[in-house]
Amino acid sequence: MLMVRLRAKEESALNTSKYNFKVLVVGDGGVGKTSLTLRFTTGSFKENYMPTLGVNFYSKTVDVEGVLVKLTVWDTGGQERFKPLLPNYFKGGQGSLVVFDVTDSESFKSVEGWVKQVKHYCGDVPIVIVGNKIDLSSERKISREEAARLADRLSAPYFESSAKENIMVKDVFTFLASLILRNSLKRND
Repeated sequence: MLMVRLRAKEESALNTSKYNFKVLVVGDGGVGKTSLTLRFTTGSFKENYMPTLGVNFYSKTVDVEGVLVKLTVWDTGGQERFKPLLPNYFKGGQGSLVVFDVTDSESFKSVEGWVKQVKHYCGDVPIVIVGNKIDLSSERKISREEAARLADRLSAPYFESSAKENIMVKDVFTFLASLILRNSLKRND
């Protein structure tokens, strides 16, 4: 896992400070964005799928190598009808998870478009691509290798997760937080 390295004098000053970062969770409808977000922020998982209407907000504080980072997570609706609202939701985003369902080829085909949208509205912010629902291995259509190739081409890290089984959920958000924190510290130098 990528570690954020801070100079000694910065480290002591940051131990008591708290950063607040806006994180976008985007992707097609039904890929598990809300499930990932709820698993991360509340520790819960709901079996029944209820589409997100517009956007929902959640927050959680994580420790990134001794630095407290509060993530305000914007869980966006992935349905086509919400796309005109995206510029409003994306404004001020400091990092993003682009989520697809490993059992849904169409959601995978949309990843590049979502990455372009984030870059268009947010600029050069950290983006992590997440293949979700790895617990459904018998229904899998997108291999880890295929997804990793796309992530490499898009210059983005790739993780696989299962919100249902709580596999790699915290790791994905904490990794993104470390990238955002590093960006923030570089800009403040």
